[in-house]
Amino acid sequence: MPACQFSEDNQSEDSTNFIFNIIFHSYFKMKRRQEDFANLVNEVDIIMLDIEGTTTSISFVKEELFPYVRQEISNYLKETWDTQLTKDDVAALTRQVSEDARAGVEPLPTSHSPEVLIPALVATVAAMMDADSKVPALKALQGHMWHRAYLNGAITGQMPPTAVNSHPGSYVLLGEHGHSRCFKETHPNVSTRTWDRTTDLTVVYNDVVEALQQWKKAGKRLVVYSSGSVQAQKLLFSHSCHGDLLHYFSDHFDTSVGAKVEAGSYRTILQALHSPPPEKVLFITDLVKEARAAEEVGMRVVVSVREGTVPLSPHDLEHYPVIHSFTHLLNPHLSPSKRASREQQKPEEEEKQKEQEEKQEKQEEENAKAEKVEEK
Repeated sequence: MPACQFSEDNQSEDSTNFIFNIIFHSYFKMKRRQEDFANLVNEVDIIMLDIEGTTTSISFVKEELFPYVRQEISNYLKETWDTQLTKDDVAALTRQVSEDARAGVEPLPTSHSPEVLIPALVATVAAMMDADSKVPALKALQGHMWHRAYLNGAITGQMPPTAVNSHPGSYVLLGEHGHSRCFKETHPNVSTRTWDRTTDLTVVYNDVVEALQQWKKAGKRLVVYSSGSVQAQKLLFSHSCHGDLLHYFSDHFDTSVGAKVEAGSYRTILQALHSPPPEKVLFITDLVKEARAAEEVGMRVVVSVREGTVPLSPHDLEHYPVIHSFTHLLNPHLSPSKRASREQQKPEEEEKQKEQEEKQEKQEEENAKAEKVEEK
């Protein structure tokens, strides 16, 4: 029995050691990978970001911005029909439909009457959105509609005043700016949705803001490449839960440079950025097709996996660096509090280093004098 008991104890100990080794190696593997991510950032000069599913909640775009366009496009066209902006948008859509007509898409009516043309345009825009079209004509119109909506407060993303109190624990605070507080609904009986309590603000992930701050301080050039129009991009980042984030970015690109799944678009962006070495540019996106196109021209890429993003295949998970938060790309040895403390300690460390250097110089001078005395 004792021998048997000894064997069982050994087996139990072996099992414990086995589990410990798995946890131990998994931890250091994760830590090494995070260090690799941080090194990747250190090796590039330019960081280019996608928006939806990368810096910003997919639910905000799909449940707030897109439905607004569908619901309000008819009224928007009627109210702005005589403005030059809408005339240009209609002309661009007409040209796009004419091109698509060659592929069998039904052309727009030849009549210039708004009573005839507006219903056809509404149907065309709806069809484009159903097909998840990224054509510049559609994106420009959407951007102009959102701009007007932000100005007059028409975008409805507001949380009912009693919502948080009526469902205790159902909402997670994502961020706040001034008197505005952004929440995310997590109630199991209600579809996930993001609201702002008092005003219409974009939900930009907290970890993204910390990364933008650190990268900007490190001298990185930050740019945006999104299928949304440049105007829409600027609206999103200037109306965030964390305030106006627009000042972090030096350049914005949309599909006017080309489709995001085409390598030629990234070559155009490199030219616009004054032709830096492609390997000095890091592109972060949630779509593998976009990562593949950027990789084709020599850019470094990272794939962002967030709530609602397209699942990756085993091959993609193996091939591409994958992050679930921008914190993976930050210095793995410093938490936000430690980073702040490190910044405060820098002047003290520099002063200590200076004192040590002065002491060393004095010691060397004394040694040199002593050697001369001995020689005499």
